[in-house]
Amino acid sequence: MSGCAWCLRSDVPLTADHVFPRCIGGTKQLSVPACPICQTAISQAEREFARRSIFALYRIGGAPTPRKRRDAERRIIDATYVLVEDVGMGGYHEVALRIGQLPVTLPSVEVDVTGEGGARARGLVQADVARLADAVLAAMKSPPRPGGLVAEFEVELLNADDPRVNDPAFWPRIYLDLDGGMHIRARTPDEAVALLKSVIHAAQQGVLHNLPGWNVGAVEPGTIHHVAVEYDGIRVDRVIAKIPAGLIANYAESMWASEALNDVRDFVRGCATPNPPQVVEIAGPGTIDRWPDYHVAVVRASREGFRAAVSVYGGCFLVEAGAEGQSPTTLVARSSRDGSRTEFVVCHAATEIVEHVAAVLHSAGAVW
Repeated sequence: MSGCAWCLRSDVPLTADHVFPRCIGGTKQLSVPACPICQTAISQAEREFARRSIFALYRIGGAPTPRKRRDAERRIIDATYVLVEDVGMGGYHEVALRIGQLPVTLPSVEVDVTGEGGARARGLVQADVARLADAVLAAMKSPPRPGGLVAEFEVELLNADDPRVNDPAFWPRIYLDLDGGMHIRARTPDEAVALLKSVIHAAQQGVLHNLPGWNVGAVEPGTIHHVAVEYDGIRVDRVIAKIPAGLIANYAESMWASEALNDVRDFVRGCATPNPPQVVEIAGPGTIDRWPDYHVAVVRASREGFRAAVSVYGGCFLVEAGAEGQSPTTLVARSSRDGSRTEFVVCHAATEIVEHVAAVLHSAGAVW
């Protein structure tokens, strides 16, 4: 292939785009050429898939090592929230999840704003809470903007159907993320305002810099983490559709270059298209345990188009798209989750994968 696999341009610099995304273990053993513009658009979708979607939680135990050392140190799951119940103090820790590392308790201050009074300060060390107080004070010292606005704080409201909405143990809190950014999590805007007033007053009085009897509540192994994720499902579908599309680009270049697959290429790179491929989730992640160390894809291409089954972290998706001009063929590929190998599969191993995928789809009522 002489040009970009996704926009088909040949007058641009090209890099190797992993068919199975590198963030989930794909290697250049199966890759297609891509221009910088397409590569950027696809990388944004893959970041959503790997850092924010439900599949991100399956990467926590391990994922391929990033190219850059600084990325290896900060492989954070971008969840909507991660809360851990504190049996000793009550309430919840605000936690950050990192791939291949222990969770981190974020510095936070919680306030009971119901009129009962009470507050909790959390952090790995007391200095963490002092850093939070300093950040609050620094924000309040900013010169007033036109209209009198002194500072802005990001407020994250719990969803109305979140179980924490009616949990008396949950108090609104202000916390620092791993980059030092301040956030407020509350149930209502009024709660957020009452919290902020209390924290500002406590910081100005120096209370948060001189906390007596500091105790660190250790999170014991096996403790339940309450995790919420929110993500763009279309971006996840684009990542799934890219895998069989990339296999066809590798194996059947004449079919891939046909106008009939313009919609597939446009969908993968995030462009609006009238007839995008159909991507349907058949089984959620963790459902299929037949190949625990691999992601797999089975593609059936013909003159009518292609349909594919893609299994990522034990989930299963069915992908369908129209095409033309291809003799019937079946492609089977797999990628190790640890990033050690990606390959087309042939002979007995391919037959076994095809048969198991067919059984999974049949049990879910999907036609294969």
